[in-house]
Amino acid sequence: YRIIGLIVFIVFSWIQVASFKSLGEFYSQDILIFKNHKLTTEGFYKNIRHPQYVSQFLSDLGVGVALMGYVIIPVVILLEIPLFILRAKFEDELLLKHFKDQFVNYKKKSGFIIPFIG
Repeated sequence: YRIIGLIVFIVFSWIQVASFKSLGEFYSQDILIFKNHKLTTEGFYKNIRHPQYVSQFLSDLGVGVALMGYVIIPVVILLEIPLFILRAKFEDELLLKHFKDQFVNYKKKSGFIIPFIG
């Protein structure tokens, strides 16, 4: 199981970094809109609006499995899921206010955190 956990960690860490890179100059730890902000709808963002949160959750879960951390796994599941969902919903609200119809159309084509769902 440790090897599987390590592989999950590596793969989803890479996806997380790639997601951040695809945001380019519009990446920020804070939830905000930049001057001349453009809606990112390519790469991992094509089918999922919040790939960074999914990849963070799964890479953290991979760490828990790799370390056989029976405390880490419940913490990841019980704390990260609700926090990431709240943060992602807040991001969606901000993007809707700023991009309006463009975001509505993007939302119809992409999933919230799972491709094509939500």
